[in-house]
Amino acid sequence: MSRIFTVAQSEFTTLVRTKAFIIGLLLMPVITAGAIGFQVYAQRHSDREDHALVVLDHTGALASALVESAAAFNAKNGDGDARTGPHFIVRTPEAGAMTAEGESAYKLQLSEEIRKKQLFAFVEIPAEVLDPAAEKLPQIRYYTETPSYDRLPNWLEQTLNESITKRRFDQAGVDQALVRKLSTRADVTTMGLLAKKADGTVDQAKKVDEIATFVAPFAVLFIMFLSVMSTAPQLLNAVIEEKMSRISEVLVASVSPFQLLMGKLLGVAAVSVLLAVVYFLGAGYYMIYAGRTELVQPALMGWFLLFLICCVLM
Repeated sequence: MSRIFTVAQSEFTTLVRTKAFIIGLLLMPVITAGAIGFQVYAQRHSDREDHALVVLDHTGALASALVESAAAFNAKNGDGDARTGPHFIVRTPEAGAMTAEGESAYKLQLSEEIRKKQLFAFVEIPAEVLDPAAEKLPQIRYYTETPSYDRLPNWLEQTLNESITKRRFDQAGVDQALVRKLSTRADVTTMGLLAKKADGTVDQAKKVDEIATFVAPFAVLFIMFLSVMSTAPQLLNAVIEEKMSRISEVLVASVSPFQLLMGKLLGVAAVSVLLAVVYFLGAGYYMIYAGRTELVQPALMGWFLLFLICCVLM
C-alpha cells in the first residue's frame, strides 16, 4: 500500500504543479460562463430580420388584429442596434387583387414572391373559423418555403386563436371580463411537510425553493462533470507519455503494474477532489455573500465527494 500511495502522491504533485492545471482551474469557470453568455446573446440576436407576411382573411375581421399584434410584437423587440428579435411585417392584399375567380392565381403569385425572397409567407384564414357551430373544424393554412422556422407560425397560431375566441364570445353576447374571471388559472404551489417541534407546537410547511431543489443539484452535477472531464484526460496522457518514453518499464521494475496504475488512478482522483473543493469553496462563498446560507450543506458535499470518487474510478 505504501508504494501505491507513493505513486499517487507523485502523480498528484506532478499534476497540480503544472501550468495547465492552474490555467484550467481558473479558465474553466470563465469558459463555461462565456459559453452560457454567448448562447443567451446568440438567442437574442440571431434572428433580427424582417419577415413579410400576407394575410388572406376570408372573415374580414381578423387581419386588423394581426396588424395590431404585429406592431406590438415589433415594438417589444426594439429597433436599430437595440433590436433583440425579428419583426413581422403583416399586410393584406390590395383591393381587387384576390377575387373568387383569381384566388388560385393570386396564391401562385404569392408563392413566386416567396421563392424570390420578396415575401416570407402568407396565411389563409377561412371564413368558418368564427362559426363555433361549423360541422368541420376549419384549418388555417400557412404557406412558406421555410417550414423549419416556427417562430412566425407559433405567433400566428396564438394571436389568431385569441382573436377568434374573443370574436366568438362577442357573437354569443358573453362578457369578456366575466370570461377572464371564470377562466382564471389556479397555480399549484409545492410545499414541504409539517413538523412537530419539541415543545409540541406544529412547524408550518414552507414553500419549496426551486433554487434548492433544481439549481443547486444541477450546479453540483456540473461541478462533477467539470472535475472528471478536466482530470481524466490527464491520466490518459500520463500513461501514453510514460509508455512512449519507456519510463513505465523502469517503474515496473520497482512496483507492480497494479500498484503503478492504482497509484495513478488515486492521484487523479485526488486532483478531481481538489478541483471540486476549490469550486465548492467559491460557490459556498457566493451563497453566503448572497444570504443563501441554507444552500451550504456539508452533508451534500460529503455525498458529492463520494460519488465523484466513484465516477473517477469507474
